Amino acid sequence: MNSGCYYRWKKAPLSKRAVENENLKVAIKMVFTDSHRIYGSPRVAHELKSEGFFVSRKRVAKLMREEGLQSKIRK
Repeated sequence: MNSGCYYRWKKAPLSKRAVENENLKVAIKMVFTDSHRIYGSPRVAHELKSEGFFVSRKRVAKLMREEGLQSKIRK
């Protein structure tokens, strides 16, 4: 592998999807903290959809897992 390829890859801008995910993570954190850390991925996804985001529950669950966000379990 040519070492020039590595540095070109390192300097490459983020993909459109990666930028979208970063923006979505911020929105997920806001909804999650506004719910006092109670909402799980289904409720967070529902809130985001009502705010105009186009997301699935699975995508929200994956991003929440990446950020270490876990809802409180009711006893």
